[in-house]
Amino acid sequence: MSESAEKANARARARRGATCRHFNGLQHDTCEAGIPYESVKGGPGCWPCLPPFKGEQECSTVCASKLLPTPEELDERERQSRESLGRLIKARGAIVDATGDQRRTSGEIICPNCGGKLGYTVASNGHIWGACLTEGCARWME
Repeated sequence: MSESAEKANARARARRGATCRHFNGLQHDTCEAGIPYESVKGGPGCWPCLPPFKGEQECSTVCASKLLPTPEELDERERQSRESLGRLIKARGAIVDATGDQRRTSGEIICPNCGGKLGYTVASNGHIWGACLTEGCARWME
């Protein structure tokens, strides 16, 4: 792994490590602990569940339910992400092998990860949507 990739990975891990375990995305009204996001927002750019982005100041608002992940939890999340990406790459490769350069096509093949059904659609620009019917196997959209 290149030095720049290692630095990017370290920054991403630090950001995940500073993000509350209950954070489930600002598209939701409440976090997984049931705290309404608006009740802890301290102003523009201030979300105590998230670390500040580059150039932002540290948020002075505190959420009593904030709980940061442990190093072991971060390791497990990274392991799961690597495994998930591996399944996606393997499934995408099988679709490319099955369709060649064909565009604007769709169908099903046997999933190379689990042996289940892997549905796909290849768009006119070559982007692939794929979803294995086995829960937790592979699902993506380019």
